[in-house]
Amino acid sequence: MIDRFGPRDVRVFTPQPSLWEERYLHKTFLDSLGRTAVKLHFKNVLDEKRGQEIVVIYEYPRLAGLRKVVVVAATVLALFVARVLGGWIFEGGIGGK
Repeated sequence: MIDRFGPRDVRVFTPQPSLWEERYLHKTFLDSLGRTAVKLHFKNVLDEKRGQEIVVIYEYPRLAGLRKVVVVAATVLALFVARVLGGWIFEGGIGGK
């Protein structure tokens, strides 16, 4: 299991059998959990097979699709609350001027 929040049951269909297949977690800038990546290794690919499609089928949980939306919304809410409370505290609060 590579990523508990990412795609599950990843299946790859190729026009020519691969020598081996690597699955790993690829992280990018500001990516907290990473993404599942699949690397296929071939040898002596025939010209007829070179331009054909590789099909990847996977199941993606519904909560994983909402993860980024919830994180962004929570961050915006936290910044808003911090700004309101910060302004209230620095202006004297309840017993201020």
